[in-house]
Amino acid sequence: MVNKNPESDMTGKYFAPEAWRNDGTTTQPAWLSEALRSGLAWFSGGVQPHYTIQTREGEARADWGDWIIHNDGELRPCSAEIFQRALTELGLRLH
Repeated sequence: MVNKNPESDMTGKYFAPEAWRNDGTTTQPAWLSEALRSGLAWFSGGVQPHYTIQTREGEARADWGDWIIHNDGELRPCSAEIFQRALTELGLRLH
């Protein structure tokens, strides 16, 4: 799980996103459990297990190995490749 220190975006608003990798190595965080209970996200098993997340733009899919990012009450999926690239560009590492 990732939770970096608050950073300022270009508007000066601070944010502190959290992220969880859908890979079975860690327990899902409370914010994802709450989204599942409230119907904002759901898990589909089977041959290609994944989470479906309800976003402002519609449904989005987080496949096995993808990250689910929680920021300001909203969830977003992010592929592992893009997530790693963003961390590298920001000079951050997973802990």
